[in-house]
Amino acid sequence: MQKSLIALAVLSAIATTAQAQSSATIHGTIDTGIAYSNKAFDVATDSEVRKLSITPGITQGSYIGFKGVEDLGSGLKASFELETGFSSNVNQNQPQQHGSPNFFRQKSVVGLESDHLGSVLIGIQPGVIDDFNQSIYHPIGQPADHNLDFSKSVQSKNSIRYNTPNISGLSGSLTYGFSETSGPAVTGESFGVGGKYVRGSRDWYAAYYQAQKATTAGGDPKDINGVARHTHEYKDGTFATGNIGLRALSIGTGYHDGPAYYYTSWSFLRQPLAMGFSTNEDLQVFHPSTGAPNSYTVGTDNNSKASILKLGVDYSMTKDLHLIADTSYQRSEYLCDESENPAHLLHITLGADYSLSKRTNLYAFASNKYAHEQFNPGVFDDSFTHEPNQTSFAIGVRHKL
Repeated sequence: MQKSLIALAVLSAIATTAQAQSSATIHGTIDTGIAYSNKAFDVATDSEVRKLSITPGITQGSYIGFKGVEDLGSGLKASFELETGFSSNVNQNQPQQHGSPNFFRQKSVVGLESDHLGSVLIGIQPGVIDDFNQSIYHPIGQPADHNLDFSKSVQSKNSIRYNTPNISGLSGSLTYGFSETSGPAVTGESFGVGGKYVRGSRDWYAAYYQAQKATTAGGDPKDINGVARHTHEYKDGTFATGNIGLRALSIGTGYHDGPAYYYTSWSFLRQPLAMGFSTNEDLQVFHPSTGAPNSYTVGTDNNSKASILKLGVDYSMTKDLHLIADTSYQRSEYLCDESENPAHLLHITLGADYSLSKRTNLYAFASNKYAHEQFNPGVFDDSFTHEPNQTSFAIGVRHKL
């Protein structure tokens, strides 16, 4: 009996130790607010109307994630992370940034981490540009679905990523997306590299991403592979599969000066396989299967080049109250006989963010978006307009799990 009690005590101690060395957590954000736009195109009446609605994911996008870590000893850990987005107002599993009902589409990775060597992750994961350029902004600076820079939607499926350890404020990432098709290895591959340096009151980052053209011809929208969707047909009728369809470069910096935090970034995107439309005078051309813009906005079929400049300031009035001013300017070129290049898009936002607690924030902002010779996607999701100018307002609550 005494031996049995001793054995039971030992087993309990081992189980307690194992539990202490492993952990699993739930994280995420629920972001929902009331949005108003003075002009929004109504398809049913073919007219511009005022629009007032409950809108999910206004500043950050609503999502839920699961993360687990197991201590393997000697500074080595095994980890996994799963993230899926949802629309909080319609009870739908729909990632804000990707418009797909697929589960865990935003992130699904497993890997190994070392305190001294960094981490290696395999699966579906964000691109390096997304990670680095979003790290210096306040979320109110740009509503979640319309960052002007479509690199936020670029992810890599079937990819491997290496993250360096933080060494004296310097950290970096390297990603490689494998081809998912038979044939030449270069078909559909993607590559990304980026780094960030933090010293004192300043942050700097630089990131680059490129993707090969996939083998599938036709108009599928940009997808989780992060490869340009359009085809480039040669004179003999063959398609330029395997050629680079997208190049994206982004650099930025942030600076803390007392209660103020200033940030700026510049991004350049090029699509060598962009297609020209010979008989298209309508800026509002939509993809038949998704309803998304198919032309005259960053990353669409006929967009050959785009430069995006972003400037902003986050000013702390008090510990809990932040005032934000943000400006984004986009200069683009489109391939079409009727195009007047360059085209311009300007987005100005003034807002405030108040912390009720470490996890809950109230926010309010006003935005104006002006488009010249290109599609005006509107400030909020599903609020695009045929008019060059749109003014919008929003109030909402953002809660972190």
